[in-house]
Amino acid sequence: MHTTHCCILYIQHMISWLFFLYYCIVHYLFYQRCFLSAGSPASSPKKSRLVQAILVKLCDRITQPRRERRADGKQTYISRWKLILSEYNNIRTCLMNSQALLEGTNLMLYTINETTLVQWYKNKERIHEIRTLLQGLELPPLATCSREPLPDPLQRSIPPPPPDKPHVFSQPEDTTGRAQVRGAIRGVSVSVFVPPQSSSSVSPLPALPSTSPSPGPSASSLVPPELAADETKPVSRTTQWRHKSRQPAKERKVYTCQVCSKPMTSPGHTQYRGRRYCPEAPGQVPVAEWLQQRRAEAAATAQAKKGAEGSAS
Repeated sequence: MHTTHCCILYIQHMISWLFFLYYCIVHYLFYQRCFLSAGSPASSPKKSRLVQAILVKLCDRITQPRRERRADGKQTYISRWKLILSEYNNIRTCLMNSQALLEGTNLMLYTINETTLVQWYKNKERIHEIRTLLQGLELPPLATCSREPLPDPLQRSIPPPPPDKPHVFSQPEDTTGRAQVRGAIRGVSVSVFVPPQSSSSVSPLPALPSTSPSPGPSASSLVPPELAADETKPVSRTTQWRHKSRQPAKERKVYTCQVCSKPMTSPGHTQYRGRRYCPEAPGQVPVAEWLQQRRAEAAATAQAKKGAEGSAS
């Protein structure tokens, strides 16, 4: 019972601190000078009843923006809040310029700006709306303590004792050595690990035939039929290209000259646009002069072809 009462007091204390912290934050954000206007601090109108009364009268008198015509002939709109702020600043200027009012009265009008004015007006309208909605309603008082004693706290149940017989977990079946080997066996010796037999209930595994090269039967005869079928699968093009690249390169065909029957790669032989040159041909000119003649013939042919295309177009 004492513990429950202490918990209730602690919760009430925490709630009080939360409300106080919320009030401080709201008071600092809305009521203190947290806005600047033209380099000077501005306060909320709620700090002075006189300022609030003046602004209420100005809000009742100025209800909409005003349209004005500038010197260049264009029209511009002045917001309602700028008009109210301008009238308030005129009243404040008249008060500050009157020495008799300052000395004979305790009137004080501080600086406000458009931001503080709009926030004050919106908060005032919200308060009026809440008061209108709550009019005629009687809210129940907040009960902080119970009038009747609270029941005792529930006691934690004692866990049941562990069972006398421990639980036996079912182990899966031992399948060591029963895996099916996939893929073709290509003359590679396979060693299979056979674990030691721990009990007589497990039947011994049959001995696998050795696939190492021996004078006996070939390794292909020892491959199971289901594994031998894998060898007939199509081979990828990458594998075919690798096998082809490992083969020795074929010898290229040797082209010979029709005049001297020597290879075209022998010294002195050359060609230009399909025409072959042989230094041993009868009446043959030097290779430089021969190349110059072939180039001149090619240029003349190209020029004639270009002229024919131009006349056709």
